Amino acid sequence: MNERTDNRLTLRLTLKRWFKKRTIEIAPARFSWGDESISSERITGIRFGIDSGGANSLLAVRDASGNVITTDWLSGNDFPTVVQSVIGLYAPRILETIVNTINSGESFTMGAAYVKKSGMSISIGDGFNFNGVNISPPSQQISWNWATAQITAGYVRLTGSESPNAFSLCSSAFDPNHITLISCRDVWNAFLLPDLIKIMRPAAQAAEERRKRDDAEREREEMLKLLRGGLTEEEWAKKEQRLEERLKRDLELWAIRQKEGKR
Repeated sequence: MNERTDNRLTLRLTLKRWFKKRTIEIAPARFSWGDESISSERITGIRFGIDSGGANSLLAVRDASGNVITTDWLSGNDFPTVVQSVIGLYAPRILETIVNTINSGESFTMGAAYVKKSGMSISIGDGFNFNGVNISPPSQQISWNWATAQITAGYVRLTGSESPNAFSLCSSAFDPNHITLISCRDVWNAFLLPDLIKIMRPAAQAAEERRKRDDAEREREEMLKLLRGGLTEEEWAKKEQRLEERLKRDLELWAIRQKEGKR
């Protein structure tokens, strides 16, 4: 029987498999599995899931140097508790790092999604080789405004169904409705996509509003330019000033002539 120490901040389980015994510890300072350990501030990736047979559970944690700690000893009863503890302690820092990375202008791949500041580029097919040249698979651009993600049965279901164009993003062997599926078991930090979309969406919406205002202002300026005979606003102001000065001189001259005619 597994031994458990569980409090608000630390979860420690001693797991037994046949004649072996190892301890997993999820604590604020570190993640440990037996003799292996990663300090919490160096954790950059988490993967977890259960295989299609429902028997083999997996939890993997990665550090900034690419070192990975993996355990597949977790039972069905322990697995949800351990995963929730890992997410609760380490995911907020990872998510903050990902958001800062995106906002700095960097981009990266997360399964079928190529993540960047403007949104995601979703692969919608397979690449191929043509005369020795590797051709990348076609992709569909999707703004953070229209992306939706939901975790179901160990997969992130990524769609753009809120888009006014309402298109399918990707064909998938796992889903008859052509929704892009990204495995939480196989793709680092895939489980963070729903939260990432929620964080990035307000900034994307603000940028979209600014773009709309800028487009409207450009259209207004183009229309005024047409009405002004192709002159810029500055040129038109100068022309109006010259017309006003000419009108003023003409009125002064008319007043003088009127005065002279009365004599």
